[in-house]
Amino acid sequence: MEVFPGTQNPADLPSRGCSVETLLKKQLYEGPPWLRDSRDKWPDFELSPDENIIYAEKKKTVVSSLNKKNDEFYNNIPSYKKIIRITGWMYRFYENTKGFNKKSGELSEE
Repeated sequence: MEVFPGTQNPADLPSRGCSVETLLKKQLYEGPPWLRDSRDKWPDFELSPDENIIYAEKKKTVVSSLNKKNDEFYNNIPSYKKIIRITGWMYRFYENTKGFNKKSGELSEE
């Protein structure tokens, strides 16, 4: 597989800002003129990237993140005992939804 510079690659024209009019005038299916010659006449391309072009293409990325705690629920429950009690009521409700051995009345430590 032969590799040649993007400046001679018609597939790279749109990425280099080629206008639609210019793109329509190009004969993209033919490739660069030297491609029609025999392989021994093809130019010898060095495959070292141009660092200036690479650095010009680099884009800076800024990432911003905001973590907001939703303490609304916890601010409404002032004490540890109250949290335990609410958890107990929730557990009782869950157990009562199963349909058998339903409990009612005050919560106990059982």
